[in-house]
Amino acid sequence: MKKFIYLVIFSLYLMASVAVGQTPFFQQYFLLKKNEPIQVNKVFQDHTGFIWFGTNKGLFRFDGLNYRRFDKADTAVDNNITALAEDTLGRIWLGHQNGQLSYLENGRLNRFETREGAATEPVSDILFDRKGTLWFSTLNDGLYYYIGKRLYRVDDQEGLPDLFIYDLFEDPDGKIWAGTDGGIAICSLNNRKIHIQVLNTDDGLSDIIIKKIQLLTPDTISFATEDGGIFNLNIKTQAIKPLIEQTWTYGSISDFVFKEDQVWISSPRKGIVVYDRHTKAAKLFNKYEGQSLFSVNDLMSDAEGNIWLGSKVGVRRTLGDAVEHIDLLDPVRDLNIVALAVDSKNGIWFSNSEGLFLKTYDDNGESLIEKKLGSSAFKNASIISLYVDTEGYVWAGFYGNGLLRINPVTGQLKHFYKELRNGNILSITGKGNTVWLATLGGSTSITVDNGKYAITNYGSADGLSSDFVYQVFIDSKERIWFATDGKGVSMRDGNGFHHFEEGLGSKVVYSFAEDINKNIWASSQDNGIYRFDGKKFEVVPEIRLRDNTIQSLSADQLGNIMMMHNFGIDVYDVNRKQMRYWGEESGIHDKFPNLNALAKNLDGGMYIGTSKGIVKFSLSNDHVIASPRPAIDTIRIYDDFIDISKPLQLDYNENNVTINYLGFWYQNSENLNYLYTLENYDIDWIGTRNQNVTYSRLPPGDYVFKVKVSETENFTNAFESSLAFSITPPFWRTGAFYIFIAGLLLISGYSVIKFRERKLLEDKMILEGKVEERTLEIQRNTEEIQAQNEEIMAQAEEIQGINENLEMLVKERTAELEKKNKALEEYAFINAHKLRSPVASILGLLNLLKKMELIEEASIIRDHLQKSAVKLDEVVRSITKAIERADNEYF
Repeated sequence: MKKFIYLVIFSLYLMASVAVGQTPFFQQYFLLKKNEPIQVNKVFQDHTGFIWFGTNKGLFRFDGLNYRRFDKADTAVDNNITALAEDTLGRIWLGHQNGQLSYLENGRLNRFETREGAATEPVSDILFDRKGTLWFSTLNDGLYYYIGKRLYRVDDQEGLPDLFIYDLFEDPDGKIWAGTDGGIAICSLNNRKIHIQVLNTDDGLSDIIIKKIQLLTPDTISFATEDGGIFNLNIKTQAIKPLIEQTWTYGSISDFVFKEDQVWISSPRKGIVVYDRHTKAAKLFNKYEGQSLFSVNDLMSDAEGNIWLGSKVGVRRTLGDAVEHIDLLDPVRDLNIVALAVDSKNGIWFSNSEGLFLKTYDDNGESLIEKKLGSSAFKNASIISLYVDTEGYVWAGFYGNGLLRINPVTGQLKHFYKELRNGNILSITGKGNTVWLATLGGSTSITVDNGKYAITNYGSADGLSSDFVYQVFIDSKERIWFATDGKGVSMRDGNGFHHFEEGLGSKVVYSFAEDINKNIWASSQDNGIYRFDGKKFEVVPEIRLRDNTIQSLSADQLGNIMMMHNFGIDVYDVNRKQMRYWGEESGIHDKFPNLNALAKNLDGGMYIGTSKGIVKFSLSNDHVIASPRPAIDTIRIYDDFIDISKPLQLDYNENNVTINYLGFWYQNSENLNYLYTLENYDIDWIGTRNQNVTYSRLPPGDYVFKVKVSETENFTNAFESSLAFSITPPFWRTGAFYIFIAGLLLISGYSVIKFRERKLLEDKMILEGKVEERTLEIQRNTEEIQAQNEEIMAQAEEIQGINENLEMLVKERTAELEKKNKALEEYAFINAHKLRSPVASILGLLNLLKKMELIEEASIIRDHLQKSAVKLDEVVRSITKAIERADNEYF
């Protein structure tokens, strides 16, 4: 790490740069190609946010990135535009050099024509009062107002003090003030009749040529004169006092605008004068990058706080003097400033590879730079740290050669070297009569008391966590903080040393600051900044830095935390918890700050040593925190643009929608981030850097397109713009169509029902005829059937007699059969029991005889007898079966 430190310190002297003027940054815009010259007469911002330029070559609309030009190709009106205004309908009105008026509506310029004609001299200003009445002034043709579709001209006959009118203004009471060559004309309009009150020398005006009128407070109106400066008029008391207490010496005024406590004034003879109403001090900017700031025709302060300058050579914009670039001229050649300090007279002490210099200002604001230590032994020594103590002494820390105390009045020098633990003095700070040094060998305190020096050295053996210290910081509680290389933070209070490493992403700490709430902040190597919570350091979530390598850390005059890095300056508003950024739009994007090359003046303004000179940063007149504002510019259906000023209801086949949106952020329009969503279609917000989105084949429905814009990736407090539109379904999917179909179905159903009723009625009549005919036929058949029934009844009675006779016969036969059956049963019983039993006995005896020995004859008889007995048995069996079969068949 020590090698890294040495390389950084030596490389600071090798970086080359170019000088810039002692002015704010003025961004130049080129409205035409090839830097073609153009005169900008009027700069105007509409309610949406677009900037309009009225020039001698037409009208231009600007959104921060793109221009759109309107010239006489769009209308026959003169191309030289001298005045701009906006009406309540959002139309842009143009006043022309030839005295005519035109207005821009739906992208087309239209001539404003009246039966009474037009003015004959250049239009100087246009105003729409709170009642919608159109007023416009001219240079040598008086004042005009348009009401009730009639144009009225006002001149000396109505009491106008002069026909040359430069500016129009409406006061809180609705009266129109006109600045003329003969004083101020206050116009009251009643029943289309005008009454004029004149303010001139009789009322206390020292100069009656009035170039510009503005409202300072609800009770105070400011107006600029030709040569006498700017005055304030109290509406209630009519008292007139100079706005600027000092004698006005800057010549004629073409315009002026307010920016918080500042008044920005354009003087064709001197340039741009910035007067601070709080400090009563004035600054003059007459050149920027070698170009004159004279001949400014118009000044305009936009919604972001930018100041726009329209001049004979084009247009420029500045954020104001929050960032100023200090002019370093001869004898300075190396603009790489490695250390600086500011004394009580705002003299700037700074060092580079050439030595030590002092820049001072005289009473006229002219600067003088002189080289210091030129005749001493230290004229070629490398000074890498500077500090001015409360008594005005300048302390200069060398690289390797100790410390020098300089008496700026006598030039007397006091050198410290052997008394110090280390001769490499990286930074110096102090409080009261004590000075603290941060070195590569620890830290040293030097207390001065009546020319005597009490020196105390501190190192790791004395309680420091490391001997490599980048910065020493003294807070409001008299605690001493040490930024170390690799060991985090050490702090010394009444109880000794304390060490803090917890929470730090890197243990290499460069610098400290204390905010308005007495919180301590620290910057670490490549890890941004941290806030001390009393026990440890912590990350603050809402802080989003553009570069985590912080070279300089401090608190501004408002107690906010300011961080300088290679992309510019980031400021964290502690109470609002919001970030602000300064970079390319302030001209500091290529000015790289050197480590801890930072100093404050008595007013809290900070001076920063960079690779390309000195930058002064102050928010004393820049308290308003502005943010980018989104706007929905156009909607295209295929290639056709749709008027979005009216409610949007698109047909079902107009569902391929391209939406163009933009962010108004003239400070840095190219680096904006967007979030958009289409309600009822997109699931969530979608991030992009594009400025358009296309939705294809949107289904019918109601939609709201929303867009947010931010200069960073944090959209917490971002503004939002929205546009509602609907896509109607095809007629066959509309409610009316459904109602029509339902009605048609009802009518058809009703017709069918009626038709069916008639058909049923006819069928009923036919059926009734058939039923009647059938009934007659049935009656005839019934009579026939009845006759047949009677005949059948008679036959039935006859059959019944036969049946009864048959039943008698059956009973008799049955009785006879029962007798026979009974006889058969008896026979069967006899046959089965009485006859078979003897037969069985005979067969048994024969079987016994087979077992006896008989003579041959007896055996033959026996055999014969057995055969006869078997046959008898078979006969008996067959008789039994015949009887049983007869029983079965009968029953």
